[in-house]
Amino acid sequence: MGSVRFAGFSDELPELLRELKTGTYSQNLQNLLGSVADQSRIERICIAPALAFIEAIKVRAGQYHPSHTGIALPGKSLRHAVLNSNGFIELEVPFVQITFWVGDRIEGSPALHLVLSSGGFGIGAGMSVFDAAQRQRYLSAIGRTSVRESLEHAIEHAREGGCFLEKSLSHNRHKYPESDLGAEKFVQYSAIMVRNRNEDYDHAIFSPDCLEYVNARFQALLPLQHWLTDHVWSMETEVA
Repeated sequence: MGSVRFAGFSDELPELLRELKTGTYSQNLQNLLGSVADQSRIERICIAPALAFIEAIKVRAGQYHPSHTGIALPGKSLRHAVLNSNGFIELEVPFVQITFWVGDRIEGSPALHLVLSSGGFGIGAGMSVFDAAQRQRYLSAIGRTSVRESLEHAIEHAREGGCFLEKSLSHNRHKYPESDLGAEKFVQYSAIMVRNRNEDYDHAIFSPDCLEYVNARFQALLPLQHWLTDHVWSMETEVA
């Protein structure tokens, strides 16, 4: 199958997202995103390019190790709204989020995330929550020195790519032997996820180099995806 070309996201995107972030709209849900002209602009600048990006990168993502065959533009993108004290609906943090995941469904799967917001470029990977069975597999994995060291290497690889471990702390602390201080360092986490911090847009996002740029950023996150797929995620989770 030949590759699909992608010209890059619109350079009008950051400004439109800033407008949406500061704008207020009628409580009438039909007017949530403004006039028909406004909706057409959102489609042209935000939604259509995001769908074109998905079409262009999906073959490559399917060839990642592990394979990321699920790709979506979640419905919450551009629709994270609240009713303020004056009775107006506000879009709190307008963004375009594209998610890539392992397996047949996004829930409970290791995932890659690409976020385009009014504040800049976001990228991340991992699992935001472990279910009970995944938590037990995780605790077992970090109790083995060689497996835990491979997790440390994956996190370091992500850090070199500009993404850092999230502080998702668990209230249920598993106890390891006092000699196993390495495991104690990781047992505090309720899940494992990395993401970047306060990153401005690279010009590549708005050019035909976008696919190569995003792919290179994802490559730094694949070792963590591989570790989670091998040691925490399970096909049993998919069919449960």
